[in-house]
Amino acid sequence: MARRNDDRPGVAFVLVRFPKVTETFVLREMLQLEKMGVRIEVFSLLPPQPGVVVHPEAEALMKRTHYAPSFFSPKMWKEALGAVGRDPLGLSRLAGRMVLDAAASPALLAKTLFILPKCLYFGVLARKLGLRHIHSAFASHSAACALAASRVSGLPYSMSSDQYDLSVETALHPLKLAATRFLRLISRFNMDLVKKRFGRGPLPPMHIVLRGVDTARYTPSGEVMRGEVMRLLCVASLEERKGHLHLLEALSMLRSQGRKAVLVLVGRGPFEGRIRKRISQLGLEDAVELAGGKTQAQVLDLLHRSDAMVLASVVTPEGRTEGIPNSLMEAMACRLPVVSTRISGIPELIEDGVNGLLAPQRDAVALAAALAALQDDPDRAVEMGRRGRRTVVERFDIVKNTATLWELIREAAPGLGREAGCERDGTG
Repeated sequence: MARRNDDRPGVAFVLVRFPKVTETFVLREMLQLEKMGVRIEVFSLLPPQPGVVVHPEAEALMKRTHYAPSFFSPKMWKEALGAVGRDPLGLSRLAGRMVLDAAASPALLAKTLFILPKCLYFGVLARKLGLRHIHSAFASHSAACALAASRVSGLPYSMSSDQYDLSVETALHPLKLAATRFLRLISRFNMDLVKKRFGRGPLPPMHIVLRGVDTARYTPSGEVMRGEVMRLLCVASLEERKGHLHLLEALSMLRSQGRKAVLVLVGRGPFEGRIRKRISQLGLEDAVELAGGKTQAQVLDLLHRSDAMVLASVVTPEGRTEGIPNSLMEAMACRLPVVSTRISGIPELIEDGVNGLLAPQRDAVALAAALAALQDDPDRAVEMGRRGRRTVVERFDIVKNTATLWELIREAAPGLGREAGCERDGTG
């Protein structure tokens, strides 16, 4: 754990696993902070999964990512036990509270016990690296790690939240919320959710800081909705909350009406088998392409060759759902018309009938009708695409929104002066 040559005050970003192709939005924020001159150190509880797609943009950060050692690493246990020895009462109380809160869920308890020594290790590392702040990219296990590392290092910590992390395995959330310097949320929907579910206990300062895309990179290319065949694109991990099965039903309805439409599904995930089976049952083999995982550049190419983006997101019985999907922002930045569902934070991005179309969740008939409306009125579809890009440029630009996040971090950590974020590219 030798200290790096870079002695600027810096920030640790804590993630469960880095890199992860479905968490492009976190990668973008870290890269944008680096462009602003902020020193970023990545702490990852788990190593990259072998054989998965990795965005080329993540490769430089991977070389500078600190991966937690194996659970059986003597080096890790030496540092963790050393930290306990320096503050036996404080860390014992923290560990006891975490175990007690997690005890009702055997799975959460096992995960908490598994990551705890890694968290203590990261706390020691944060001090050795001369960092000034710890930020968790999510409110899940990475936030528990940031909390423990904060106690070991004495550094303040903060956390962002997307959406799923407010609904699943939340037993430790009151403890995390009580200790964090601030909670960054990505939608008004999420802020209301936090107040409703956790408002009985102390809440930290909460700020809505929207995610963002590079609007200089994601730009329009060519005309849409002008060909005989409607080319649909869906970029989403293959899991229940993305609603692929309902989308396939809608596509089947369009085809049964004699409409010409094809669909490209980008992503991987546990639902792939069920999706393939449903494609076969509906006789859509010639209309649907499962393209697998793709890099940002490959997704951009597909956006430029598509007529519309569609995302049939749902709320699962377990409460898993969307934040504000990154793929919809990217499509809108490219001036594509978008169709999605009226759940969680999506209506904060898409105004139905203005810059896109919204359907009720799990309603394939309404979804098919929205897609048919695009095909039947290409001029309206093009206009919605124009308004969509304007929405993203004005509210979801990565440069502006990351600058806001940086100001919150800087204010939460007195040791981070403005010199730690000298904007090399003139932003901020």
